[in-house]
Amino acid sequence: MALNNNPRIGEKVAVVGGGNTAMDACRTALRLGAKEVYNIYRRTRDEMPAEEIEIDEAGEEGVVFKYLTNPIEIIESQGRVSAIRLQKMKLGEPDASGRRSPAPIEGAEETLAVDTLIIAIGQTALISGFEGLTLTRWKTIAADESSFRTNIEGVFAIGDATNKGADIAISAIGEAKKAVSVIDGYLKGQALSYTEPYLVKSEPGADDFADREKKKRAKMRHLSPGERRTNFQEVNFGFSEDEAVNEAIRCLECGCNDFFECKLINIAGGYDLEPAKYGDEITAHTVNEAHPFIQRNPEKCILCGLCVRICEELMGVTALGLLDRGFDTHVEPFGAALEESGCISCGQCVTVCPTGALTEKIALYKPVPLNEDSVSTVCYFCSVGCNTKLTFKGNMLLRSLPDNLMDKQQVLCSKGRFGFTDLVKAERIITPKIANVESDLGKASAYITQKIKGIIAEYGPGAAAISVSGRFTSEEIALAKQYAAALGIGIYSFERKKSGLPKDASTCGFDGLLGADLILLAAKDIMDSHPVAGVYIRKALQNGAKLILVNKGEAGLADEWRHIKLTSDTYLEALKQFAHGPEASEEVKQALAMYKSAQKPVIVFEQNALSEEEGALLATIAASGAGIIQLKPSANSQGLADLDIGYADELIGKINDETIKGLVAFSEDPGDLVDLSRLDFLCVGDAYLTETAKKAEVLLPCAGFAESGGAYTNTVGQVQKLNPALSPGHTNAEIIQSLLAGITNDK
Repeated sequence: MALNNNPRIGEKVAVVGGGNTAMDACRTALRLGAKEVYNIYRRTRDEMPAEEIEIDEAGEEGVVFKYLTNPIEIIESQGRVSAIRLQKMKLGEPDASGRRSPAPIEGAEETLAVDTLIIAIGQTALISGFEGLTLTRWKTIAADESSFRTNIEGVFAIGDATNKGADIAISAIGEAKKAVSVIDGYLKGQALSYTEPYLVKSEPGADDFADREKKKRAKMRHLSPGERRTNFQEVNFGFSEDEAVNEAIRCLECGCNDFFECKLINIAGGYDLEPAKYGDEITAHTVNEAHPFIQRNPEKCILCGLCVRICEELMGVTALGLLDRGFDTHVEPFGAALEESGCISCGQCVTVCPTGALTEKIALYKPVPLNEDSVSTVCYFCSVGCNTKLTFKGNMLLRSLPDNLMDKQQVLCSKGRFGFTDLVKAERIITPKIANVESDLGKASAYITQKIKGIIAEYGPGAAAISVSGRFTSEEIALAKQYAAALGIGIYSFERKKSGLPKDASTCGFDGLLGADLILLAAKDIMDSHPVAGVYIRKALQNGAKLILVNKGEAGLADEWRHIKLTSDTYLEALKQFAHGPEASEEVKQALAMYKSAQKPVIVFEQNALSEEEGALLATIAASGAGIIQLKPSANSQGLADLDIGYADELIGKINDETIKGLVAFSEDPGDLVDLSRLDFLCVGDAYLTETAKKAEVLLPCAGFAESGGAYTNTVGQVQKLNPALSPGHTNAEIIQSLLAGITNDK
């Protein structure tokens, strides 16, 4: 049948055997036109090795099952089979396979007329050339089940050919995986054995599922028996995507999500540890999933204390502690649930946990242990430029991890560690749309060109503009600038603000910050806005630096670290006192004395939290020899400055006074900064349907943060390589090049 050579089988067919192959033969015979198809099996249905669904569907299609019968003679007529004589059987005691052995009923026989007889009773190992092999009583090859070794030196055997015989294909594949390591060792002169990995295998009982709702398996839609017995079409229609997802979610246990990273498994396997239990009572714990990003499973905790130490010593939070003593010791949040204990969701505890006791919640329908792929790249969420490792499987983004925790700069904050999960859930812009109607990139580009050129023709080149965010790479920003030049219009960014510094650039790196002996920090709450910069400041303080904190009275973790805090209704007032000294308060004078005595002072401030005048005052203070770090809002905000992109206040002013009437915005979402309804035309290119994107006449599907490649320049001037983990529908470069092509084609 597989070769399309349809055999002539006649009207009556008998198939001997009870496996899946026998069921296939029965069902195929019906489809070839047989009017009567019999299945001959020497045991009952309960002992049949075929899948239940195969037996059920064969019966629905009209196969007649003759259980407890065994062929004893094939009757011939004119050179071919004409009938089969059957011995009726009864079940005796179970045999070596666990099935009850059939025994003949003396004198009980039956003769069945047939045109074709098909024997599907199993298989035998052909050992030609290996006649010296020891066989089992089932005529299979006797092989050691841990080393796969036979009685002949250098000969190994696995799968259906060995021991108990036929099994499902995956069993043979599994044995092959084990055997290759054994044979490799044999060829290298090593000992022969396969060591099973050190794994805990649970044996759940009814109590473990008491809180679970029982759900029956979904029934797959299929052809009716009357339809399917007349053709060879696929019987089952398959599940819809929703049905398949719901079926997968029914799974009660898919294994530990930390399986491929668990250090305990690797160490236990490497040292050939034997599982052993201490004689004390085992304390039952429940999995805690209350935290939005972190799952805690105390039963997997080995009390190494790494999570407690990193929370206290590196992050300065002390959200976790070791409570109680002896066998009762366990890791718990202090005094409240983890999400209420001061935890800032940095995920460092998860990163250092050597087992599955602390794991991140993965944004999947059903989290399962995956051997993930990964790519090293740069964090997208702020200008500090943390190196991160994105893990993925296929086109699914799974986790964001510090690229190397031992390096002084490899720490992530809550946004860098978990922020992408909200983006994964956000509504993606998949295709270009014009007035909410799906289009293609070429048509959308032509439409945008027509609209912008129409505005320029009517109002002049100053009536249209491009805006681009610091989430674009420097290469993409340069292309956007080229696009603006081709149209003869201006290019701006809603996030770019005048800093007050002479060159709108930091004069000091993070290494300089770590080596400072005094830090002047002007920020509302550094551990909220730029937590990793806050970690660097804390490290510097641990190394002996002193901290002068300047803000408008806001509280934050930095309050616990500062030596002096200068507060005022505005940053300007406090900084003026500090800059001009003589008329200052006693507290400011103390701060000034501390600053002037410092050998390596560094000033840190959040650019978008201060005015241009306040930034200029900090530049004046820094002129005496201090390094200065201005923290910008986005990953490539410094790239915007380096490429001389226009300022937000200019763009906002021109939109508000209706000088600008048409805008093409790339990955910009200004929110309440400006009234975009004043525009005659708005095009938005973004990966997600933001509030700004919802107002656009034309939408372009930009690449997401994990889909772009190029360079970011972080807030201290380091040029860093951004590597894509996933493949977008269109890269940002392709989209802008299509817009440029639209201008050329229009000419």
